[in-house]
This record gives sequence, structure tokens and C-alpha cells, in this order.
Amino acid sequence: MANAGISQEIRQKLTGHKDVDTNTLYTHLDFPALKAAVDAVPSLNDTKQPKLGAS
Repeated sequence: MANAGISQEIRQKLTGHKDVDTNTLYTHLDFPALKAAVDAVPSLNDTKQPKLGAS
């Protein structure tokens, strides 16, 4: 479910885990899900991003 983008709260409710740590223990992200998360972060080398302190 995590790989499908379902929130932790919904997954916890559907699985019946009362504890967040238990839910986290059983959550396994596959490589495409991790790559998508990394790709969503702007690159530090991206020239399209404004530089800090620039006006």
C-alpha cells in the first residue's frame, strides 16, 4: 500500500496496527517508490531554482 502512495494513517487503520512502530516495521518500499520520492526533491544543481539571498 505504501508503494501505491496510500498514507501511513490509512495503512495503519486498514491493517489494524494500533502502534505506528508496528506499521512501520511491516512497511517495505520498493525501488521505484524510493526513486520517485528522490526525484520529487529539487536538485541542488538545478539552475532554475532561485539562489538563496537573491532578489
